[in-house]
Amino acid sequence: MALPLERARNAGIVRSDLSVDDIVRIAQMLQAVALDLPGEERDDVMSRAVRLLMEGISKGASSVRE
Repeated sequence: MALPLERARNAGIVRSDLSVDDIVRIAQMLQAVALDLPGEERDDVMSRAVRLLMEGISKGASSVRE
């Protein structure tokens, strides 16, 4: 996963401080939310969550590193 992420950072697609660990955490968060959602809500909620996350990891998003 590191090489595709490096390519995306170099191409300016994602923010420069995004790490593989960040992607793993994001996947864990999405999974936790999806498991608790009723089936009829899951598609809409998950689509919105992914759109928000993509905006957050895209180049130009502000850094939240500690």
